[in-house]
Amino acid sequence: SSVDPATKGRGTMATLTDGVPAARRPLTLKVAFHGEKLELSMNLGDDVAAVSAELKRRTGVAPARQRLICRGRVLREPGVKLSSLLPCTGAPELAMMLMLTEAQSEKVRRGFGDMLRWLVAWLEIAWAVIYRFFHSLIMPAAYAGNAPKNKRASGTAGGPQPGDVAGLAAACGAGG
Repeated sequence: SSVDPATKGRGTMATLTDGVPAARRPLTLKVAFHGEKLELSMNLGDDVAAVSAELKRRTGVAPARQRLICRGRVLREPGVKLSSLLPCTGAPELAMMLMLTEAQSEKVRRGFGDMLRWLVAWLEIAWAVIYRFFHSLIMPAAYAGNAPKNKRASGTAGGPQPGDVAGLAAACGAGG
């Protein structure tokens, strides 16, 4: 099917040689959504808003939550004509992908949950530090372990003693 030379260049009002206006030419739209392929019968003159309305009817997903992707581009403008998305003039089908966007209420709920988890984590850390601090004041032996035996308590003078070096060497594994 070729474009009639007398009507070439008139946009969507152009007719093909079979007499059907280009805007009314059928187009098969294959939309991938959650692992399944939906086939929609649309016209070349239809726009993205019409596709969104048909997808809402078929899937139940509101147009505000739809993200349509065609040929690597996210279709943000609802007024874009399907004929402008075709890979080549006169192509009988077009492939798209439908992805869901997160609703605003879900974003708020997720943000609140994240903030709550962050707050609880910090409160747990603060509680652990405060508990350990006050518990160490009340029961210092629980954190200090057994007190070392004081060899010098027998009344000898302070400072280094002759047996200190030998005891240190024995503790380190050196002979002595």
